[in-house]
Amino acid sequence: MEDKNYIQVDIKVNQEVAEGLGNFLIESGCNGFILEQLEQGRSVQLRVYHYNLVEAQTLASEVLNYLRSLKKMDLDVGEQKITVKKVRKRDWEKFWKRDIKPIGIGEKIVVKSSWDRKEFPDKIVIKIDPKMAFGTGRHETTRLCIKEIERLVQPGDRVLDLGTGSGILAILAAKLGASYVLAVDPDRTAVDSASENIERNEVEDRVEVKAGTIDDKTPRDYFDLVVANLFKSRILELFDRIKETVKQGGIIILSGVLDSEREEVSDFFKRKRAKVEKITQEGGWLCYVLR
Repeated sequence: MEDKNYIQVDIKVNQEVAEGLGNFLIESGCNGFILEQLEQGRSVQLRVYHYNLVEAQTLASEVLNYLRSLKKMDLDVGEQKITVKKVRKRDWEKFWKRDIKPIGIGEKIVVKSSWDRKEFPDKIVIKIDPKMAFGTGRHETTRLCIKEIERLVQPGDRVLDLGTGSGILAILAAKLGASYVLAVDPDRTAVDSASENIERNEVEDRVEVKAGTIDDKTPRDYFDLVVANLFKSRILELFDRIKETVKQGGIIILSGVLDSEREEVSDFFKRKRAKVEKITQEGGWLCYVLR
């Protein structure tokens, strides 16, 4: 059996430069990345996966040059520590199976892997087999979105999950009674992962997965609720399109914003005359609910 290698690139910087670095990674051809706050304070880690060692090493060199350029502009980039290592597919799977335990979120949600045999009576159980796609319920932004979806989704709702990753939020919406969920992601790996998890949770009759993002073909004035767990720059870039997809009186859940970006994002919503109903916070991350 083939034991394919993944190349993992970890970049540790201060959160003040994380957005710019994230944009740089996307512009460099990365399909996506995982952003994690390492500790209470300023340090964050951006993790990228490649299938080719040379490409990963080239990316690491380009990132180092980019961080050096920021430093010349008197920006505090932090450690600017970059590590590149091979991760075997088999080792990756062993890691998750050993260390990923069921996690309870909100009032009645449990996220667990498909191989975990433990039963959770009277709970909504979401089975997620983590691969390279974001969304296992362990990141603050995912948990914040889960709690708001649990609170807000009503039976019969039509939901758009923008940047679906593993499909965890789309699956939850369907299990809460949504009649139709459109889950989209520009990363083909995420789309494949989401499709598998959606079938695993037996909600494929209500959840449609597509590669890409919202565009002219996305229904307008159609969804009761839109959830977007994205990077701040993507939220601001796509906000006008997101508003167009929501029905009058519909709800928008947005997460992926750092607390240090609160003022900028709040000013943006004021300019857009968007009504912020609620802001929740966990670890240094924010989640906005708008109507």
